[in-house]
Amino acid sequence: YAKMDQNCFDYVLCDVPCSGDGTVRKSPKIVGKWSPKNGAKNKIIQKELLTVGLGLLKPSDRGEGGGFLVYSTCSLNPLENEQVISEVMNELNGKEGSAFRYELVDLSDEPSKTNNGGADNDLRNTFLRVLPAKSHGGFFVAGIRKLAVLATDDNRVVEPRTETGDVTI
Repeated sequence: YAKMDQNCFDYVLCDVPCSGDGTVRKSPKIVGKWSPKNGAKNKIIQKELLTVGLGLLKPSDRGEGGGFLVYSTCSLNPLENEQVISEVMNELNGKEGSAFRYELVDLSDEPSKTNNGGADNDLRNTFLRVLPAKSHGGFFVAGIRKLAVLATDDNRVVEPRTETGDVTI
């Protein structure tokens, strides 16, 4: 994947390897294999796969779609979910001179469609988390949109305009 062209896909599904603790209801043998270390071991590859997936993603033009990545696991462990998302987005959004910015897309039932990622926000309401039940296992889903950052002639950064009034990171 490292040799693939960057910015070439409109949509990316990043269903990463995980501890699988969300499938305990359907696969009880996982309980005996579960360890807090599993999430920590998986986090390294999860962050790498998410970073690669976001690099392969075309920036959204907001009018035509695209620029959208879905990150999913069958884990309910915040270490493998929120922490992975937060660390990768902070790294990528903090890169000086980057031509791109990343925002979380609100997958909850709330009216807002994005979340600005500030410390005052409760990010748990941004993601889709399904708890295990008799009919299915548990899983976690996050949506991330990639946006191009525009620069003016005097090198000021101009955020892309949004038609929907979304708050962005």
